[in-house]
Amino acid sequence: APVWWLVGSLAVVGCVFLFWSLADFTKIFFFAWNAKEFDQTKWHLIWQGHHDLPSGSPPIKLQYDYLGGKPKLWFGGYASTEYASIEKPANEVWHYALIYVYFHKTEGKASINVDGVQLTVSGGGTVKTGINTIGEGESSYVYLKNGIYRSPEASGTSIIYQDDLRFF
Repeated sequence: APVWWLVGSLAVVGCVFLFWSLADFTKIFFFAWNAKEFDQTKWHLIWQGHHDLPSGSPPIKLQYDYLGGKPKLWFGGYASTEYASIEKPANEVWHYALIYVYFHKTEGKASINVDGVQLTVSGGGTVKTGINTIGEGESSYVYLKNGIYRSPEASGTSIIYQDDLRFF
C-alpha cells in the first residue's frame, strides 16, 4: 500500500476509539493461556489491570504463585491482597479464564471463572467488591498488561501462550 503510514495510523486511531467508546464502567476480559515452563517457587504475573496510582501494584491481576507450600493460580491485587486462588492448573494444557471487572474509584468489582468454574473470593461469594480499579484524580487512566512479568528471583525460562483475548 503506497500510504501505509496513513492506513496504519487510521487503524490505530479506530482501535483506540472503539475501546474508549465501550461502556466506561464495565469490561469483560476473556482469554486462554497455556503455561509451558515456570519456576514453580516464584511468582509470575500473566495478566494485569493497572491504573495510575503510584504503588506500582495493580488492583487486578492473575498470577502463578507459590503459596502455602504449593503452586497456585492466584487472582488478586495491590501487593499481596488475595481475592481468590486455586491449585495451579497443569502446564502444557489450555486453560480458560473469564475475568469480570467493574471499573470504579471506590466501588470497583472483580470476579473470575477458570475452566468453567466460578471461583469463590475472599470474604465469601463470587464477586470481590470495594476495589479502586480506576485510580485517583481527573486524569486517571487504566491499562492492561499481558504476558509474563515475573519475580526477579525466578530462574530458567518462563513461557506462556495466550490466545483469544477479548474486551467487551
